[in-house]
Amino acid sequence: MTEDKLVAEIKELVAAGEYLDEIPGVRGARLSGGGVFEDDRRLYVRGSPEHLEARDAGLVERLPPLRPASPEAVDEAEEAFGFPLPGLLRRLYAEVGNGGFGPGYGIPGCRWRSSRRPGRYGH
Repeated sequence: MTEDKLVAEIKELVAAGEYLDEIPGVRGARLSGGGVFEDDRRLYVRGSPEHLEARDAGLVERLPPLRPASPEAVDEAEEAFGFPLPGLLRRLYAEVGNGGFGPGYGIPGCRWRSSRRPGRYGH
C-alpha cells in the first residue's frame, strides 16, 4: 500500500467518525450480553460483525471530528524531540488530525502538554 493510499484510507475513517479501534455504542442501547462496556454504553471493535450490525441499526455513535495540527505545532513537536518526525507521521498530523486517531485511545497530538485533551470520545 502506498503512503498516499494509507493517508486517504485513514482520512475516510476520520470522515466516517470511526478512527479508533473501539467505537462507542449509543448510550443505554444493547447493554445486556457479553462484550466490553464503558459506563452505560457498549464498545464495539471497529469492523467486527457486531460493530457493523450495530452501525447499520443506528446504534453506534460517530466519534467527534478531528482537526489537523498547524504547521507551527508540528514544527514545535520536532523541535521538542530534537529531530524531524517520520514523513508519514508528519503528514498524518498535518492532513488528518492532531492526534486522537489510531490504536487504543489514538496517537497523542502535537502540543499535548499545553492543551487540554478531550475525554476518551471527545466528551
